[in-house]
Amino acid sequence: MKLASKIFLTCAVVIVLLGGVTALSLHALGRLVSVNRDIVTQAVPALGVSSAARDGLAALGRLESRYLVLRDSSYANLWEERATRTGGELERLRGYRMSRRAGEVLGGVIADFEAYRGLVSREHALLAEGKRDAALLLAEREGRALLDRMDAGLDSWAEARQVAVLSAQADAARVEAATWSWVFGALGAAVGLALIASGWIAWRLTRSLRVLSAATHQVGEGTFQTSITVRGRDEVRDLAEAFNVMAARLRRVEEMKDEFFATISHELRSPLTSVREAANLLSEGVPGALNP
Repeated sequence: MKLASKIFLTCAVVIVLLGGVTALSLHALGRLVSVNRDIVTQAVPALGVSSAARDGLAALGRLESRYLVLRDSSYANLWEERATRTGGELERLRGYRMSRRAGEVLGGVIADFEAYRGLVSREHALLAEGKRDAALLLAEREGRALLDRMDAGLDSWAEARQVAVLSAQADAARVEAATWSWVFGALGAAVGLALIASGWIAWRLTRSLRVLSAATHQVGEGTFQTSITVRGRDEVRDLAEAFNVMAARLRRVEEMKDEFFATISHELRSPLTSVREAANLLSEGVPGALNP
């Protein structure tokens, strides 16, 4: 693998790990935003509507009692207006997300409310017939029981909603804790891998360069016998092979120079020896006396 490919692959792995860390962080952030959005747009408004519905039921009970006692039609009209508003608030509660248990409780409250409206209509009919005591008895027994049951049902519904919100918050907290654990773990792994990979590449590169540097110093000192070996398939190995080729050629040139000087020395040694011996003979007077 080429050196550039090694560096690129190391950087790519680090970038992928950091991208995974970023994705996990965004996932945790999105989960928390979703929970907070559910609380802001669902839980809080729903609890406000349920509180208004409970107040409406209490107001309906008071208006019902005043009408039965005072028989003032204005209270009947106010009761109808308030009943319409309270019924609308109960129907609005259906539009919020809720658990199955909360839906069942809300369905029971709405059914009791419809039964309560029918009961009040019966009370008004009895009152119109002059049966005031029967209307009061019906209101005290069945009417009060329905109001109490609806109030308890709204309490149960609010508790179920609160449990759902707390459960969502707990899930979000668990997801956040797990996500941050993964984030820090992945971040540590990315940093560790980056350091290990960078150190390995630096060590391999500097080791090969140290070998090349030592061989270059030997060549500078006139030693051409060293052949370096570098493992791998990167540019440093190519450089080492080129250096070996250069050293081999320099070694051949040095050998040719030695052969040349040896040949020249041999060719010059024989005539010079003859000249020297002839000069010795002349100096010793072997051929005879030397004239001027």
